[in-house]
Amino acid sequence: TVYPTGGDIIPHSQMLTDTELKMFQDWISAGINFRVVADGETSPLSLLNTTEFVNTVWPILENHCLVCHTAGGQGGLAMNLDGDPGRAESEAELVENRIEAVSRRINFMVPQASYILRKPLGERLGGLSHVGGQFFADFEDPQYKTIYHWISAANPALAPGIPPTDLVNVENHPNPFRDSTIIVYRLQGSVAATVTIRIYSQAGKMIKDLPGPADVSSTTMGWNKVEWDGKDKNGRVVGNDVYFYAVEAKFNDGTNKIIRGKCVKVK
Repeated sequence: TVYPTGGDIIPHSQMLTDTELKMFQDWISAGINFRVVADGETSPLSLLNTTEFVNTVWPILENHCLVCHTAGGQGGLAMNLDGDPGRAESEAELVENRIEAVSRRINFMVPQASYILRKPLGERLGGLSHVGGQFFADFEDPQYKTIYHWISAANPALAPGIPPTDLVNVENHPNPFRDSTIIVYRLQGSVAATVTIRIYSQAGKMIKDLPGPADVSSTTMGWNKVEWDGKDKNGRVVGNDVYFYAVEAKFNDGTNKIIRGKCVKVK
């Protein structure tokens, strides 16, 4: 909110065009990393693996992104991922410039929130609107996992060991939805689990039981998705309203966790 000289309060949203407002909303929802590196602390940027970038990450970006995302790319897009090739005096400097350019679209603390991952993922899977379309098939796409690994390895807090058993990152997209919505969640750890998803009305009546992947093994831990087709347990399309869902994971080590969310069905 802005306080002009006259003292009236003007919401920022009234000072922006629809396009500008959407740009800021996308920027914020992408999880831009505002964290400041303290004096004496190692910057995650310096921990990004150069060899891995050159051999695995850059070929993906070069193949899919550079037609638009260069200084003079198609459509005049300003999000340049190619650094400044004309000013690089060596191959090493060129690579350094490219890593620096790509790192501006990275969230080191929450890698999956990185702009560089959410843009090509597509809105249906919880990504962002993208003129270039979706080229990650899903969270298990080898290209997605390659870039995710490169980012997460730069944060020592994320890299060592196996993460604790947990159910995290539960959300649904699109929301609101017309016909169907995808509920996504992530299982972490190395313990098998059984997952169930239940849809409820505002009055608390169970609308539908969506079975999750049963007896999930450690080899399939990670991102999962289940589609709700907007129908009840009898196959009838539900009315336009607010609905609630509960994702429950029962792990074989005795850990149980439920995360609840809300979705809205519209015409």
